[in-house]
Amino acid sequence: MIRQTRAALMKLTIATALLLAGVMASRNASPSTALAASPQSVGAMTESHLRLVRLLVFDHLATLNDACQSKNFSVLRAKASPSFQRKYSEAALNEMFPHCGPRALNLRRFLLQELTLTKFDINSEQGALGAKGYIDDNGLRLGFELQFEDVSGEWRMSVIQLELNKAADKDQPAT
Repeated sequence: MIRQTRAALMKLTIATALLLAGVMASRNASPSTALAASPQSVGAMTESHLRLVRLLVFDHLATLNDACQSKNFSVLRAKASPSFQRKYSEAALNEMFPHCGPRALNLRRFLLQELTLTKFDINSEQGALGAKGYIDDNGLRLGFELQFEDVSGEWRMSVIQLELNKAADKDQPAT
């Protein structure tokens, strides 16, 4: 039991260190210079695109998890784009996520798993980035769709959609 706890803590520490390294790297590159100017297929993504998308997805899932666990959506709103902030008040977010609270599913379990992208769109001319995919963990699949806007050289979330289902069989293609 202690060995499993230490192993999980070590994975979380490594994941946190990688996340922080990605944050520091992304601050040194503006969205418009770091990414291509046209929509791309998932297969055409560069390694830097993939790192950026992973960072954005995991960062916003962690923030949403903290917001849900505490029922306090102020940080999620502060990290979001101005259009998201105008559209959703804290009260509206509480209504959108009614099953949140201390007993809610902890999304952090998905942060240590590999994400699978099914769609990736980037348009740096319009300052927009979109990512859709899923993360599997112990029989559960967390589907996500996130969109981001370039706000003063920083990618800020403008859309977040999540869906939790039973994970598909490994032999079954993802949708």
